[in-house]
Amino acid sequence: NGGISKTMSMISLAEAFGIRCVLGHGFDLTISALAELHVAAASKNILYPCEMVGPLKMADDVVTERLIIENGFIQVPQKAGLGTSIDEGKLSKYKVGV
Repeated sequence: NGGISKTMSMISLAEAFGIRCVLGHGFDLTISALAELHVAAASKNILYPCEMVGPLKMADDVVTERLIIENGFIQVPQKAGLGTSIDEGKLSKYKVGV
């Protein structure tokens, strides 16, 4: 959708017209799922549950701490930023030249 700010604007616009929103994706890495999680936590116009299971379908990830889903819930990380860090070694391992 163009990032967190644009997504929040879209959610606000939908709310102004009485439309509830759903967040989710089928295949994505933890960093994207955490961005969605923060958007969901910051908006009262999101229908729950949200679909943030992409990282569970991946064999590996490029973050130092993967998404933890317990009993169908994800806690919003309390660390700075999105709540994790990029693992530079894995990022190098999976980068592709263009």
